[in-house]
Amino acid sequence: MFERMMKSAKPNPDLFSGLVVALLTLLCLIIYRHILPSVNNFTQLLINETTIVLIAFLAMRFHRVSPRVVLPIRMPRFRQIAGIILLGGCTFYLSAMVNIVTMPLFSQMDIDAFNNQMKEMMTSSSLPVMLLMCALLPGICEEILFRGFIQYSCSRLKKRWMIPCVVGLLFGIVHFHLFRILPTAIIGIALSFIMLRSQNISLSMLGHFLNNATVILISYVGTTMYPKTTDFSDHTLSPDLYVFAIGLFLFFGSLLPLVLYGSNILLLGKDEKLPAPDVIKRHIFRCFFISVLLLALGSGVVAFSLKMAI
Repeated sequence: MFERMMKSAKPNPDLFSGLVVALLTLLCLIIYRHILPSVNNFTQLLINETTIVLIAFLAMRFHRVSPRVVLPIRMPRFRQIAGIILLGGCTFYLSAMVNIVTMPLFSQMDIDAFNNQMKEMMTSSSLPVMLLMCALLPGICEEILFRGFIQYSCSRLKKRWMIPCVVGLLFGIVHFHLFRILPTAIIGIALSFIMLRSQNISLSMLGHFLNNATVILISYVGTTMYPKTTDFSDHTLSPDLYVFAIGLFLFFGSLLPLVLYGSNILLLGKDEKLPAPDVIKRHIFRCFFISVLLLALGSGVVAFSLKMAI
């Protein structure tokens, strides 16, 4: 039956193929979550990541696409790694602030369940095990599916900027915690941009690993050394603090346009040339103008929130 399906499959996957694969992955993860509720967290994570890789390679085989084409691997260049660190820092800040701002909009029960699961994993295992299971394993397996097959399926989109947006949104949805969809989608967009810019899956894997490792290190230190400061049982914010958080997000986020453009230049592939100097100056001016606007807006919002608190 599978052989007959392969003969009728399209040689090159399209956007619909990527959507179907993402939906199939989501359904599998939801089913596992309900039929394996008492399984150890690490065991369930291993099952999830193994399933993700299997779906990716089965999809490649179904569409008769070589893994070498879908998963191009090259030795990262030092400046590309620097670009990943810059982009990763911006993305981490952006997703964290979006998470803080949007968290009051979601169910306390869903957030508590996720926080308790993470806290249990942190306290029941060593740091190296956490880095292996929650950073390295997802960094490889999830990139094979999302920045591999699904992004390859989206390569026919005429507007290239839509590719990271589509893949990033699917990446966020497949993580299926409602309050995590938007922050995770932002991370997914950045990882898809890395893959689109460099055409090197090892760079997006490295970016994914660094992002997860940063979260784990912060959470591990907070859970083990300062357990009282990691109680998020009440995530509600007063109106003035909520506005203040938005203002801080805009204020410190004013540097993002310049840093993002710098990381974009650093991520250029080996065979790509730098833009002309006048083009670079024009882009830097635009980024600087946006940064000034964000700085002014953030300062105004912070001042307004302080006035509200008085």
